[in-house]
Amino acid sequence: MSKVLRSYAILQPDLVFAHKVFDQIKAPTTFLWNILIRGLAQSDAPADAIAFYKKAQGGGMVPDNLTFPFILKACARINALNEGEQMHNHITKLGLLSDIFVSNSLIHLYAACGNLCYARSVFDEMVVKDVVSWNSLICGYSQCNRFKDILALFKLMQNEGVKADKVTMIKVVSACTRLGDYSMADYMVRYIEDYCIEVDVYLGNTLVDYFGRRGQLQSAEKVFFNMKVRNIVTMNAMIAAYAKGQDIVSARKIFDQIPKKDLISWSSMISGYSQANHFSDALEIFRQMQRAKVKPDAIVIASVVSSCAHLGALDLGLVVNFSEEIYHTSVISAFITD
Repeated sequence: MSKVLRSYAILQPDLVFAHKVFDQIKAPTTFLWNILIRGLAQSDAPADAIAFYKKAQGGGMVPDNLTFPFILKACARINALNEGEQMHNHITKLGLLSDIFVSNSLIHLYAACGNLCYARSVFDEMVVKDVVSWNSLICGYSQCNRFKDILALFKLMQNEGVKADKVTMIKVVSACTRLGDYSMADYMVRYIEDYCIEVDVYLGNTLVDYFGRRGQLQSAEKVFFNMKVRNIVTMNAMIAAYAKGQDIVSARKIFDQIPKKDLISWSSMISGYSQANHFSDALEIFRQMQRAKVKPDAIVIASVVSSCAHLGALDLGLVVNFSEEIYHTSVISAFITD
């Protein structure tokens, strides 16, 4: 019966049928309760996992160390902090805080809900930590833009002799970029190379963005062309890198390769042309953007108005279908800059 339940709850999810299978079990064990809780927690309705957990308690289920990572994940997905705190109390009463998977899940919950004090408290009380423990707190700091705390925690992580992974690298390199701490960022690049950390699409995007902001085009290109998988974030980052390096031809080549462009794609290309004094090209890309029915933001508007001003085509500003407030603000900004 457990194989059938697991199949419908997790492997090939059909939670309606999974419930029917479960209801046929006269005395479900904790293991069976956990299977359905897990299925619900990773479904499109994680709140159902919380409700089912409460039902399980009423049915006499005694939760174990496998129950709580699933239910805490559900709480984190919907920012159910109150329910998560209730789970924390249950965990404490059952003496399960010493379980590393349970504690890691608690850190993730509190970090996801923005309660970094509680997340740090759970972290500090852990006798044994693994890389997931460190990453959970680092990700929480990143979510709340506490970049200095990320670097401080990473240094503490190194002092403890814990090897970082690609998740750590993404957050630490991003923090360095935001803080302008380029010496630390360069150290992270060497760390990635020295420890042969896998550069997946997410870490690759982070590195392309970092090198692009530094104006290190060759390094950005090396990462970009070595990436086995790229997404629109990769392409946008490379457009921005080329634009900053005044290689507008290469930027356009990347831009043209994107089948479905988003706002950042258009914005990066328009800004790149404007900054390179290719004002006519900037306006042409803007016209294409309008035909694609992508709504411009303030950055696009500022670049377009600036290009119009340089070309003496201020009347073109009238075709910009955007909020009056942002439009006038952009006009003023453009003329002040000019």
